[in-house]
Amino acid sequence: MVLKRLDTVCLMVKDIERAGCWYEKSLDLKEVFRGNGYRVLAPEAGGVPITLEEGVPESGGSYPIFFVEDAEQVHDALKQRGVKTSAVQTDKDNRFFDFWDPDGNRMQVCYYIE
Repeated sequence: MVLKRLDTVCLMVKDIERAGCWYEKSLDLKEVFRGNGYRVLAPEAGGVPITLEEGVPESGGSYPIFFVEDAEQVHDALKQRGVKTSAVQTDKDNRFFDFWDPDGNRMQVCYYIE
């Protein structure tokens, strides 16, 4: 078996329409496919899409990490859009913060310190 690339990250949401609108408005993702009970949304610049599946969200577990050029700028933009965020943190190699969708799914934004 050879794994070529990460295809998608799947997140469970309570209401597929509400969640899809939130991801489009808050994160500027675009719908690229719609199925029965799920939607696939992707960044315009390409990369790994997110699959939203209607069901019972689970807390904890896996979460996607988005790479950005400026963590503070993205943090401010998400806060202005009313998105729940943690504070921006710094470790030896990264600046990062967590944020959550309306169903409590955790996501993270990171920037590599040079």
